[in-house]
Amino acid sequence: MSPMDAVRPVTLDKTIRCLRPRGLVVLYGNTSGLIESISPMALGNAGSLFFTRPRLANHMRNAAEAGARMNDLLGCIGSGRLRRALAEVLPLERAADAHRLIQSRAMIGRVLLSVR
Repeated sequence: MSPMDAVRPVTLDKTIRCLRPRGLVVLYGNTSGLIESISPMALGNAGSLFFTRPRLANHMRNAAEAGARMNDLLGCIGSGRLRRALAEVLPLERAADAHRLIQSRAMIGRVLLSVR
């Protein structure tokens, strides 16, 4: 399995080091900030790695295709083939607690705030 890195640049070096030769790194986010570049030599020295940064806009040509993909996604959720990772729902008044949970990285899944 290829490591998927949404945090970057904080975790990128660790992500690269965990791969086997000719492995694939998929970068899909940047929650800790943007990075300007990655050295091709770093990928070569780590075992001739492949590196990709997919963007949603490059995978859907128009609104009709985006709608079809959304229907597929909702169908998978509705049928139970795909489950949402929801870790916690907290009232808006506990926004600070929600922020602490996210920062702690102690759970897997989304932390939502409820306004009701």
